[in-house]
Amino acid sequence: MQGDTVGLNLGGQWTDGTDMTENGVCIDGRLTKISEDLVFDYDRAAMMKPWRIRAAATGRIDLLFEPEFERISENGTPDSYFMNTHQMFGRYLARITPDNAEPSNCTTSSVGSRTTKCAGDRRLASH
Repeated sequence: MQGDTVGLNLGGQWTDGTDMTENGVCIDGRLTKISEDLVFDYDRAAMMKPWRIRAAATGRIDLLFEPEFERISENGTPDSYFMNTHQMFGRYLARITPDNAEPSNCTTSSVGSRTTKCAGDRRLASH
């Protein structure tokens, strides 16, 4: 399929075990809800190392995230309320299986790119 747009909304850990997730895949306007918890594998001590994000039970989502830039923000004081945020930018290598469709392999370009080259002629939007 030429020119497909693929959008991802993936989150986890704060909803694990609640039977509620914010996970979904949208291909050309068709939303697929990913109801299972996702596994985020990354090294908190070395955030610039590659990450893996996957749906362990079904395999419908399997992404390798390769960070290229890290934005760090810290607020508060360590002896009181303190927040440490790492906002990561990079590229994805993804295998996505939406409802009633074959799996798609997608690869985003580097930071700042709007589209990607993907197997099956899919384009992964990185807005």
